[in-house]
Amino acid sequence: MMLSKDTRRRGNFILTSIGLRRKGFFTPYDFLDANSWDQEPYEEVMALFEARLERFRDFLGEMGANSDYYQRIAADPGLPAWDTRFFSRLDGAALYTAMTKLRPGRVIEIGSGHSTHFMARAIQDHDLDTWITCIDPAPRTSLAQLPVLQKRRVLDLSDVGLFAELDPGDMVFVDSSHILQQGFDVDIILNRILPVLSPGVIIHFHDIFLPYGYRDPWQSHRFNEQGALIGWLLTGKLDPIFASYYMWKDYAKAIDEACPDFPLNTSGNGGSLWLKVT
Repeated sequence: MMLSKDTRRRGNFILTSIGLRRKGFFTPYDFLDANSWDQEPYEEVMALFEARLERFRDFLGEMGANSDYYQRIAADPGLPAWDTRFFSRLDGAALYTAMTKLRPGRVIEIGSGHSTHFMARAIQDHDLDTWITCIDPAPRTSLAQLPVLQKRRVLDLSDVGLFAELDPGDMVFVDSSHILQQGFDVDIILNRILPVLSPGVIIHFHDIFLPYGYRDPWQSHRFNEQGALIGWLLTGKLDPIFASYYMWKDYAKAIDEACPDFPLNTSGNGGSLWLKVT
């Protein structure tokens, strides 16, 4: 009998907590019931996003201008594919548009798969002079036929120098473990890589629902990455370019109006947060 993902996760936590496996993190806390996982928005982040709303709308307009390309992708039986459970239609269109609008010379991707195919397709469609490096021990889809440099391993401290070499306009695409623990990928990204990025570098984080909290089913994963991003946002070190979940939740009509020929407001909504280093 195939066990559900939640059942397997609980089993791994039990085995990890008693020392029989190393399959994740288990943190005992006596007052867990006193805490709330409700999606109360972070008011300061909400105010920041509202101040950038016209910028977000302009980005939606750029997304709508690519609708013919989206339809061609949909007609192609290969990858990239729309509406996968790993990468929503809205996020795919945002990534495609970021590539065509910003035209980065280099992209370093932490966590790869469907997103890599969208980037490669944008490079092909628009003859972009872009080089992609992917750091991921197990991409969600095969990258074998794509013109990318693969590093089939987890991110580590030896990679920090690669990011220090990026120029303004280059891009970092992050779809990590989403778990901030000392020495692991999110720790390296937030506390080692972000400080060395040049102003003007573009950085994307996936599965980010700011200004709201994590929603189901992400709550069961106990992700904590986005909480650590808030300080970077509120101190002005990262300037928002586009926030797909915020627009989906609060301005769904604007999404519909931006791209009527290829609806982007489908199930799966979005979790992409696009930022520029200041």
